[in-house]
Amino acid sequence: EGTVSGENVYVVGKDESSVLPNTHTVLYLPNFDLREAGIYEFSFYGKFDLDTGTDGFRVEYSKDGGQSWEILGNGVTQNWYNTFNGVLVNGAFPLNTYFFSKRVSQWTQFKLNISNLSGDSFVAFRFVCKADDVG
Repeated sequence: EGTVSGENVYVVGKDESSVLPNTHTVLYLPNFDLREAGIYEFSFYGKFDLDTGTDGFRVEYSKDGGQSWEILGNGVTQNWYNTFNGVLVNGAFPLNTYFFSKRVSQWTQFKLNISNLSGDSFVAFRFVCKADDVG
């Protein structure tokens, strides 16, 4: 198990064979100052074993102190989301949205260019993990 480096890891259902039914957990990251023009990237290492489509997680961002949240990224790409909910009404996330799901058995780096957020002095990020009522 462990980590790729360091000592910190975000784990949901560590001692469970799968994510528990109706799980909804959120990990908030600190606010970031992206006022300076430049190239910004959001990245993390992850490995997970989730029921495809019905369990998953995504990254969201807020530019208004957490009053509203938007999905970070907008598609299934090589280094980012691996699932699109096009049919599951009871999926982890609403229809026509993207998220991480399925199985990734080795530590893998996921990354996304977020330079479109440059110019904002108060950008918050969070990981949102959800499971359906089956788990």
